Amino acid sequence: MGFREIEDVLGFALPASARSYPAWWANDPTPGRHSSAWLLAGWETEGVDLGSEKVTFLRADQVRSRVPRLPEKSSQPAAESWSATQFAELPVAPDGRAVQLSLEFQWRTLGPVGVDADGAVLFPVAPNVPGLYRFRLIGKSGARHYIGETADLRRRFQHYRTPGPTQATNIRINHLLPEHCAAGGQAELDIILGDVVLVIDKDPAHADLGNKAIRRLLEHAALVAEGGDTIDSLNR
Repeated sequence: MGFREIEDVLGFALPASARSYPAWWANDPTPGRHSSAWLLAGWETEGVDLGSEKVTFLRADQVRSRVPRLPEKSSQPAAESWSATQFAELPVAPDGRAVQLSLEFQWRTLGPVGVDADGAVLFPVAPNVPGLYRFRLIGKSGARHYIGETADLRRRFQHYRTPGPTQATNIRINHLLPEHCAAGGQAELDIILGDVVLVIDKDPAHADLGNKAIRRLLEHAALVAEGGDTIDSLNR
């Protein structure tokens, strides 16, 4: 179907991001996502062509029938045949030790995200320090979150405000926030700068947010804590 054909069926225009980002058409099963409109009806998208503004819809059973099957006689066991018992029988790796890890952190609200008279995104003033951030997009149907990490919060928000032509994620957020606000929604910005308790093998460790690996650990922990309820697949 062409995008205009879809709009004729819907009775309203698709958002600008549908014409700019193939990820908008992803078959994302997260409850409440726009993709539920076709997934719950038994369809999946394929072959998105933004240039010609066309997308193919296939019956979900057709998609599954085309998934290649493992040969009947294989030297490796099929993935679904593995069990916890088989895994436990594998030899322990040379370093051998079981790793115990715990994290404790708390979001702090920096303030609302808005739009100025020219339609540009306005962020609350943030410090030039490393940290995590979370956009909470609050609408009539509930709240959706996007979580990220950066070595410089203020610079990251400036990139979202004035993205470069090759910064696909920044461009997407730059479009997403004004669209949400224009539709009557609210957006709040939360951050994590410190107060992170990190314990490795029962020993407290310094959670240095200047360390990208630590920030990524916190980012993924925050996503798991949110139940994977993100705006789209950008966090994955």
